[in-house]
Amino acid sequence: MAVNIIDIEGLDWSSVDSTWAGKAPDGQPGVRFKPFTIGDGPVPRGQLVEYEVGHFEGAHSHGEDEILFLLSGQLSIDKYQLSPGTLVYIEGGTIYGPLRSEEGCRFLRLHLAT
Repeated sequence: MAVNIIDIEGLDWSSVDSTWAGKAPDGQPGVRFKPFTIGDGPVPRGQLVEYEVGHFEGAHSHGEDEILFLLSGQLSIDKYQLSPGTLVYIEGGTIYGPLRSEEGCRFLRLHLAT
């Protein structure tokens, strides 16, 4: 048994790879993230994600299940309006979006092992 602690604030910000289909065009509000992994095996991987003011992301999907937890700001996913403290579970393979953040936001994204 183990207790794993990650100081997310101490991690460096990464930018989205230019090959990612959801990358905002140059000059448009973008996204940055701090990826982290805790241990091995079925332990979740995750990211602290930050959307700039006015960020837009088209509908997309991921192969793994994911949990989003909105920490600050405002985020809409399709017709759903999220506020800080909202938790969203998305089953792997589900196409969801578009995502919009008129005022910018920060959220925790966990990739669940399947």
